[in-house]
Amino acid sequence: VQFPHGVVAGSPAAWQRSEDFWRTYDEKIRPLVNLGMGLVGALLLIGGPLLVLLLWYLRGRDPAVRLPTDYLTEPPSDVPPAVVGTLLDEQADLQDILATVIDLARRGYITIQESSSDFVLRRTDKPLEDLTPFEKELLRVLMGSDKEKDLSRLRNKFYRHISDLKEKLYDEVVQRGFFRARPDRVRGRYRTIGIASLVVSVVLGCALSLLMSGLTDAAFCPAIGLVGTAVALLVVARYMPVKTRKGAEEAARWRAFKRYLEQIERYTDLKEAADRFGDYLAYAVAFGIDRSLIRKFQRVEGVQAPVWYIPWYAPAQGGAMVGDGGVGASGRPPG
Repeated sequence: VQFPHGVVAGSPAAWQRSEDFWRTYDEKIRPLVNLGMGLVGALLLIGGPLLVLLLWYLRGRDPAVRLPTDYLTEPPSDVPPAVVGTLLDEQADLQDILATVIDLARRGYITIQESSSDFVLRRTDKPLEDLTPFEKELLRVLMGSDKEKDLSRLRNKFYRHISDLKEKLYDEVVQRGFFRARPDRVRGRYRTIGIASLVVSVVLGCALSLLMSGLTDAAFCPAIGLVGTAVALLVVARYMPVKTRKGAEEAARWRAFKRYLEQIERYTDLKEAADRFGDYLAYAVAFGIDRSLIRKFQRVEGVQAPVWYIPWYAPAQGGAMVGDGGVGASGRPPG
């Protein structure tokens, strides 16, 4: 039976219109929306870290410095070992504090005596006028008002002062003009931005998944791209502290001296350098190469332990030898 067009009047039911719309959307529009969200996610995932890298290139690089020599046989300046260690790795840490203890002994402010089961620190009469605020604070924490103190008495006490000591050390590298701003605060600022970006990424991902789950299967893609950017910020934050021109030049010279200590047997006769062992030790601790330096000097016959170190056992003839129950007996200085 054929009806002439227009004889039967009517319109599709609401469910039919909805079904027709979503069928058309799924067939023609949803693939385009999925592609668009995927492209946005990929753009953020690739472009975001590239922008972070550009940020480091523009704001995080130290000034370029070239030296006429690859190594220096003497400390290039009178900068204390703890400051040198913080300058090179841009972090104030326990090895910088230990290096300062050794350096205070080398400079005659304290002596270190080994006993059968402990170490004894003794304060000398040398005035403190030449010490930096960091060194004065460390000496106060170590000795207090005592002239003599067993190292074991600092157990479960010294750690309470580590944060304050690091604060003073960071302040000192800025006051000396080595950094534009405190390295710990610069790292903290960028880490905060990275963590905030990570939180925003998670919240955005959840919101898009809830609001657009019916429109696209790739609602989470932009959030994944933002997560990549946030992770890049967290990684780059470690490298964002910037040295000044003065700091970069000072760091280059101290790296040259570090290379000398790392390969000292290549550049000089260890027997000739033996009398400088005590002067090198504090800087070796700050550089993190004290173990290898001590092992090298242990192989040299007749090398004496520093005069500020009094071992529990000393040979009958001569003084205490490096490694003979004195400095380096356990592989590193006391502390």
